[in-house]
Amino acid sequence: MWAVVALVVFVGIATLAVIGGVVTAPEPAPSAAGATSNTNTAESEPSTPSEALTTTSPSAPPTPTETEPPRSTVPRLKGLSREEAEARLTTAGLGVSEVRQVFSPKAPGTVLSQSKKVGTSVLTGIEVILVVAKPYPQVPGVVGRLKAAAVERLREAGFKVSVITESRTSGKDGVVLRQTPAGDARAKPGSSITIVISSVIRPVAPPQNCTAGYDPCLAPASDYDCAGGSGDGPKYTGFVRVTGYDPYDLDADGDGIACE
Repeated sequence: MWAVVALVVFVGIATLAVIGGVVTAPEPAPSAAGATSNTNTAESEPSTPSEALTTTSPSAPPTPTETEPPRSTVPRLKGLSREEAEARLTTAGLGVSEVRQVFSPKAPGTVLSQSKKVGTSVLTGIEVILVVAKPYPQVPGVVGRLKAAAVERLREAGFKVSVITESRTSGKDGVVLRQTPAGDARAKPGSSITIVISSVIRPVAPPQNCTAGYDPCLAPASDYDCAGGSGDGPKYTGFVRVTGYDPYDLDADGDGIACE
């Protein structure tokens, strides 16, 4: 009996195995629509983890703000000394590019003008041209020189010359007696210097026992020199006034007094 029961169980198990093979048949292939849907789904999904992250573009760096270069105001410099003007420009953040000198009656080094207008706003560091005074040149002394030499010397120094003639009866003829302005004075270049030139008129001495032109009288002689001087005579005299013609040239300075 147990043998029959075992056989029945075996047959039952075999039957279930056959039925299970029929029932677990392969799943049919998905339809075209389903395939397309699955493909689209696959394509829409990120292929890598990094693509699944949301990327944000970095913001551009801020543009730097442009600042205006520093500026300075040009100070008033006229009337200051050169040193004071340079110091004032330095304080204002400016400099000096050139210093020009021109003749002026102002004190030497006084600022006469500047290249930048007072109060003008300029870039800091700009340089300014200064025009400063320099003294007038000195007038050459020409008293005692002959007219031609005196005129040439004054013209070489940059001056014009005005000539006045003064008549005399004694002294040297054609020499400078005086000048205006005097020698070594300062005068504007191109200004006129007046010189006074001697013009000695020699009167004709009448024939007599006294040489005309002297007081007291001098007896006629080939020559007279001042006593105690370096002259070689042959005649000598002391103090004498020259009243006219001076044939012995005793009045060297032309003041009318000889052998003083």
